[in-house]
Amino acid sequence: MRRLGVAIPSLSVALMCVLGCAPPDRTGSLSVTSEPVEGAEIWMNGQFVGHTPKTETDLVPALYAVELRMEGYEDQLGSIQIQAGQLHRLALTLKQPVAMVDIVSNPPGATVALDGEPVEELTPLRLPVPVGKHRLTISKSRYAPRNIDLQIANTLEDQDLEVTLTGDPVRVQVETKPGRARLYVDDIAKARRTPVVYEIDPGLHVISVELEGYEREETVVELEPGSEREFSWVLEEGYVPPGMIKVSGGRFIMGSDDGGGDEKPMREVEVDTFYIDRYEVTNEMYQNTLPLHTFPEGQENYPVVNINWYDANDFAKAVGKRLPTEAEWEMAARGSEAWIYPWGITYREGLANLFTTEVVPHAKPVGSHIFGRSPFGCLDMAGNVWEWVEGWYASYPGNPEISDSYGQRYRVARGGGFNADPWHGRTSNRQFESPETRAPWIGFRCAASRGQIMPPEEE
Repeated sequence: MRRLGVAIPSLSVALMCVLGCAPPDRTGSLSVTSEPVEGAEIWMNGQFVGHTPKTETDLVPALYAVELRMEGYEDQLGSIQIQAGQLHRLALTLKQPVAMVDIVSNPPGATVALDGEPVEELTPLRLPVPVGKHRLTISKSRYAPRNIDLQIANTLEDQDLEVTLTGDPVRVQVETKPGRARLYVDDIAKARRTPVVYEIDPGLHVISVELEGYEREETVVELEPGSEREFSWVLEEGYVPPGMIKVSGGRFIMGSDDGGGDEKPMREVEVDTFYIDRYEVTNEMYQNTLPLHTFPEGQENYPVVNINWYDANDFAKAVGKRLPTEAEWEMAARGSEAWIYPWGITYREGLANLFTTEVVPHAKPVGSHIFGRSPFGCLDMAGNVWEWVEGWYASYPGNPEISDSYGQRYRVARGGGFNADPWHGRTSNRQFESPETRAPWIGFRCAASRGQIMPPEEE
C-alpha cells in the first residue's frame, strides 16, 4: 500500500480524539469526489472509509493522506491539511493505465477512431490506448475501412500495428483495333476479350493485350483507388513466336564508363530486329525437349540451372532458336535510355531476386518480380539466375584494357543471380565463366533472328 512520506495520525485515532478530547468546533470536514467516474474506494491514512462521492466529518486538524482505488484505473494519491471549523474539498482524477500503440497504415494518411471517438492525427501516429478491450477503425477515402479488435493487457510494452487498406476497385476499359484481343493483367490471362470493361484492385499493374498475328502491347501503370482508366491500342501486324518478345532493331547505348573495366567504353551499338524469350528457360521447358532432365518436385516453373554453355546452346538449337548476343541481351535489358537496371537508373528493393539480405538466397519461379520487367517486357533480366549469352569474353572495341581472360577461353553470363548483389545485377555488368561451368545460379534464355522461326501453317 502506498503512503505519503509524512507522519500522519491514523483515522481511528483522529476520530477517538474527536469524540473524547476535541470539541466539535475544533474539527473539520472533507468532501472527496472522483472524476470522470464515481464509486472509487476512499482510503484515508490507510483505512477504508467509503466510496466517492463522500464527506467525512469530525476530523481532527492534521495532514491526511487520501487514496482512491478503482478497478481499471490507476490508484490516485492526494493529501490535504484539515483545519478546524472548515469544510475542505478534494477532487481526484482517475486515470486509466495506457499502452502506447504505434499505428502505421499503407497507404499513410488514414484517419483513426478509438472506440468510435476520432483521433485528431493521421497515420502514422503514436496513440495512448487504455488497458482493456478496444476497437480501432482505420479509414481513408476510396479505401475500405478496417476494424481491428485490440486487447491491451500490459502497459509496460509499446505495441506496433501495421494495417494495409484495400482500395476501392478500379474500372478499366480496354479497346484494341482489331478487337478480340486477349487481355492480361499482371501476366494473367482474363476470360473476356477486347473491347472489355474490367474491375481490378488499385496499385501498380501490367496491362497487356495479345492477338494472334499481331504484336503484343503492354503498359505498366499505377491505378488509383476508385478511379476509371481507358486503354486503347492499334495492334501492329506481325508474327511473334510464342513466349518471345520482339525487340525492334536500332541503336542503343551499350556498356558503362562507371562500371567494371570490361564494360568500357560506353558507346552506341546498332542491333538488328530480333526476338528474345520473355522468361528464363524453365525446368518444364527444358524437360519437354530433353526428357531425361530431372528437377525437384514443384519446381516446374523455376529456371533450369546447372546447365553449362554447351547445354544451353544445344537446347536453343533444338527448339529452333539460339543464345542472344551480348548486345542483344543488353538492349533487351536496358532499352534505348541506357538504364542501369531494367526498370530505371536506381536500384529498387523488391524488383529483382538479388542477394541483399541475410536470408539464404535461392532461385524463384520465373517472372516472380513482374514490376522489375525491362522496357521491352522481359522479366528477370536482373537477378534470379545468371544467363549464358552467345559470344566469347572479349574486350569491347575502343577498350585499351589488356586481360589474360580475354579471348576464346571464357563465355559470358549476364544479369546477376540470386547470389549476386545489386552491383552485379546492372544491365551492363559482365561475368566470365568457363563454358564447362555448371552452377545452381546459372541458367539462360533464348533469342531468335527475324525469320528464324516461322508461324505455323494454317490447316
